[in-house]
Amino acid sequence: MLVGERIHALEGKLEQRLTQSTATLLLGSVFALLVTTSNHAFARIGKCTMGSLTAAEESLLLATASRILPKHADLVVSNLCGSTSAEITTQKIAARHGVSHWWVANCRRDSLEWVCDRIQFQEVEKRLVIRGTPQQVAMTFDEGTVPEAVEPVATRALSIYADPSTQLPFCGGIQDPGNRWTTLRKEHPLQEGKVRVHVTAQPYADLGSVLLDEVIQPDDVQIEIKLPIIGPDKQDPRPQKERISGQKCGISGTSSVAVDCRTVASALPIAVEPPCWMAMAP
Repeated sequence: MLVGERIHALEGKLEQRLTQSTATLLLGSVFALLVTTSNHAFARIGKCTMGSLTAAEESLLLATASRILPKHADLVVSNLCGSTSAEITTQKIAARHGVSHWWVANCRRDSLEWVCDRIQFQEVEKRLVIRGTPQQVAMTFDEGTVPEAVEPVATRALSIYADPSTQLPFCGGIQDPGNRWTTLRKEHPLQEGKVRVHVTAQPYADLGSVLLDEVIQPDDVQIEIKLPIIGPDKQDPRPQKERISGQKCGISGTSSVAVDCRTVASALPIAVEPPCWMAMAP
């Protein structure tokens, strides 16, 4: 190979590596934004492919996590980012009506000592009707989500994804000049068999979110759809309480008056944001 051809080949490889690095940084930035602005009760770390601990470090990590997780649970290091962030997961416990639950400890450290937070996850599997077609869906959600809202929010999000005529903007006002929303749905329609989603629908939030897991393979991208929790029929699937004990939402003169906070909220005009979507790394 001539010298000029070698230089040209090296320049091509360098440009390709720079492009890949830039894409990785941009995707990482979008994912970081999603984690830090999420309404989840528990901010999970992103999936990592690099990380290692010595046997002594792993033993210390598991010992710290075991203090906040149920006793006698089998613990597994399910995700490790470098040597400073990790997720510890217990085994799934099957309950009635096809519901299972497990716990995850999110651990981090600045020096030798680990600090861990715990959250409980649940999974329920049901056959939902998505645009007239039955679809087996496994829905996971954390303890900050209202269980009654999981099924209707997941159904609406999957119906949006399966509708070829629906056009969603990218969340946060980010431009999508390549119209990836249409491209991804066309190349990766909902398949027969089981679909896995993670649903977030908190008690007093206006917006919920549905993360479509394992729908797009092997593109290493996940789609999250954000949408109003209250459906088009103006029905809120979350349980309504006539009065919230001990919570005071009004003041009259010098005396506080406990009233129904939901009644106060429903009397105020709420500007509900339209559905939008985000692409993130798995």
